Amino acid sequence: MTHPAIPNDQNPPNDDLETQPSSPDSENQPAPNTSSPTASVTDTENVTRYNALLEDNLRDQNRRIQELQDQLARTTTPPAAPASASRTEEEERQDFYNRPVATTRLMIQEELDRTIKPLTDFVQQMRGGTESEKILNRLKGDPRFAPHWDMAVEQAVNGVIARLSPDQINEQTIMSTIIQAIGLKSIGQLAPVPGSPVPAPAPTPQPSTQPQNGNPPVTTPPHMRPSSPPGPNANQPPRRRQLNENEKRLAREKRMSDDTYLDWLEMPASQIAKAPIPGAPKGDNK
Repeated sequence: MTHPAIPNDQNPPNDDLETQPSSPDSENQPAPNTSSPTASVTDTENVTRYNALLEDNLRDQNRRIQELQDQLARTTTPPAAPASASRTEEEERQDFYNRPVATTRLMIQEELDRTIKPLTDFVQQMRGGTESEKILNRLKGDPRFAPHWDMAVEQAVNGVIARLSPDQINEQTIMSTIIQAIGLKSIGQLAPVPGSPVPAPAPTPQPSTQPQNGNPPVTTPPHMRPSSPPGPNANQPPRRRQLNENEKRLAREKRMSDDTYLDWLEMPASQIAKAPIPGAPKGDNK
């Protein structure tokens, strides 16, 4: 048995639903209970929990973003400038009361810096001067620079080094300075130092008459052949070989000269029987 739907304020009548005929299956199935208070409370709790979870995640993300921004700001922000010297005595006293340890440390550091500043400057100057002197003394003896070194070049190099800071002094810088000074000197742009010896002018090269590398001298016309070398002189005796040590010893024992000893060695066999005995007394040659 079916009952007609009773309209109320919460569920207004739906004409479309009323006009649709109901099937036997739909009549036997129970209608969903949408007005149950338990279902409404569960849905509301789930939505509330989901919103709370989203809020927690959002707060965590904002916290991480803020930490990254603070870290980036500390990295990129230059260090704070020291406190101005124009602070009043009251401000300094108040700062000391607020931060006694930090203020005392800052005061001691300022006094130490002010005290040792002349010593630090002197050490830096001496260190730079010692390094430049070592490099300069080593480069003075360089065969490439030694022939051109004089007082004018040294004065120009020292003037440039004096204007350099200690961190700019190195071998490459000093070498380039020396090369520049020697180049200026070679073209006459480097003024000589008073009292330094003036270099003598280079002598004018004279044409050479000696053959160079087997070629004819420069003064010989190219179409003329050079003269032949002189021939052997007929008046000069032929050169003979030198005696070795044993031959020299035998020649001394026989009281013979080198030429006589060589003549005796080169004597024909037919004359040996009639030749005098070397070193024998006269009359005892038989």
